[in-house]
Amino acid sequence: MDANALYYTLSTIAQTLAGALAVMVAFVLFRLGGIEEVIGVGLNVLKARERKALYAETAPILKKQGWEALRKLLVERDDELAGDTDAPRIFRAAHVAWRFRAQTAFWLKLSLGSSILAIALCFAALPFTPRIVSSPLATGAVLTLAVGLGIASLVLYWRLIWTILRRIDEA
Repeated sequence: MDANALYYTLSTIAQTLAGALAVMVAFVLFRLGGIEEVIGVGLNVLKARERKALYAETAPILKKQGWEALRKLLVERDDELAGDTDAPRIFRAAHVAWRFRAQTAFWLKLSLGSSILAIALCFAALPFTPRIVSSPLATGAVLTLAVGLGIASLVLYWRLIWTILRRIDEA
């Protein structure tokens, strides 16, 4: 392989991933705004007025266990929210939003990690392309890693966006 071909291949991989990453992050951040709003509505209801069940104990239960566990605590404490007809809808939505946010953060971290590795590999290898092409083994290793990480990043982008779109359809 010629040094210019390797140089352009590595720079194209890095540029493609950087562009795709920017689009994906914008898409995720746009969607997370709505998720934060749903969570905020649930938390604001818990904070709204003096309650028999304190916010410090109700918020973690809602986040980790959901509406049924929260309702049980509200009934035990004789809190007026236990009988609120809007409460199940608001709190179920907030709990689902928390779970969705955690799932999105997981896939986003994987996507960012693989992208950063791929882009870093490409940038690190660019100055050494004349030396790398002098060894077929080094050329194969660098290309395999760069292309493999690039494909893995694109698959993770797709998985993250698919998760978000699926959640939008269910909402």
